[in-house]
Parts: sequence; C-alpha cells; structure tokens
Amino acid sequence: MNGQAGLEPAAPAGRCRNAAITAVALAAGLCSLSLAAAQPGQPSSVIINEEVRHYTIEAGSIDELRDRLRHDVPGRGGTHGRTWSDVRIAYELDRSGEGCRIRDLEVRLDIEVTLPEWEPGNRVPKAQRERWTRALAALERHEATHRANARAAAEEVRDRVQDIGRLPGCKTVRDTANRLLRRTMLKYEFRDRRYDARTRNGAEQGAVL
Repeated sequence: MNGQAGLEPAAPAGRCRNAAITAVALAAGLCSLSLAAAQPGQPSSVIINEEVRHYTIEAGSIDELRDRLRHDVPGRGGTHGRTWSDVRIAYELDRSGEGCRIRDLEVRLDIEVTLPEWEPGNRVPKAQRERWTRALAALERHEATHRANARAAAEEVRDRVQDIGRLPGCKTVRDTANRLLRRTMLKYEFRDRRYDARTRNGAEQGAVL
C-alpha cells in the first residue's frame, strides 16, 4: 500500500501504487525481527515495524522552498510525503486425517513514512517558519491516516486468515490465505485512493504553503 501527499502549490501529484503483498508459508521466513511465535490455539499477533524518514530541503525563503519542492523531491510521483506499507503472513500447516489448518499465524506489517524537512537560512522571518510548521503538521496528519489504514489492513488480514478453519487439503488452505490477503490489501488500497482524492493529497487538510 502507498499513501502520498503534497504541499500545494506544487506540481500535480502522480499516483504510483505497487502494493507489496507477500505470503510466506513458514514463520522462519520473517527474518530480521525477533518474533514470539503464538502457541497453538492462542490468538495471532500483528508485528509492526515502523520507520519515519526525512529528506532535507535547503531554502532561504518560502518562495525558494516551494520551488525546490517542485523539483528536488526524491523518489517517484512528485509527492512531498509518502507512506509505504507491506503486509506479510507466515504460518505453520497442521495436517491430520481430518484435513489441514493454519496454526501459529503471524502477520508482519512494515511501514515507512517519508517527510520533508526544511533547513532555512538564519534570517528567514518567523512568520514563514510558522507557516511551514503548520503545513508540515497537516502533512503529518494526512500520512497518519495512511498509517492507520495500513494497521487496519494488517489486523483484518490476521482476523480473516485466522478464521479459515480446517479445510480438506493444505493447498486449499494456502490458496485461501493468499486470496484473502490480496483481497484485503486491494480493499485498503482503494480506501487510500479515495482518501487522497477527497483530501487532494492533504491540501484540504492544510498541507498548503
């Protein structure tokens, strides 16, 4: 999932959505985080790894800052704030004569938020600094909703996959889990797109210079 926002009056923001959806069959595939595996019969957990990154814009005035935000923003799409998220599932398969079911389900959510940071000249008027502070706060609020959507998506994935129950074969279990993961992520992708359209990528919330 990707959420993006801009500080107007920058160039029109482009949307680039490359939802990273990965289904992992074994808990060992979750790699770098230290995970406490759920015991059979216990509720599954969502493991969240969240990071906020900043990129610096050097400008001596609001006007110069606007110009640099039009041309010097890293990454694709020309948006000034971005929220990227990735949901992955991992589980063991419990086979028996009665069929196959998921156990020890774990859901991992990675969130990365990218925001601008203004490095002004020493003589920038206080009013301009305050204007930037207000715009940045609005941008952060906009991205916070994208973060909340990502957490809601991960929790819904957990609940839907946990409810699969016992099925005739393990392949059916895996296919069902993957299908539920994809459908849930698409649902929240659509929610993010509607949110960006409704707020004009944060402009209606005050992300305006």
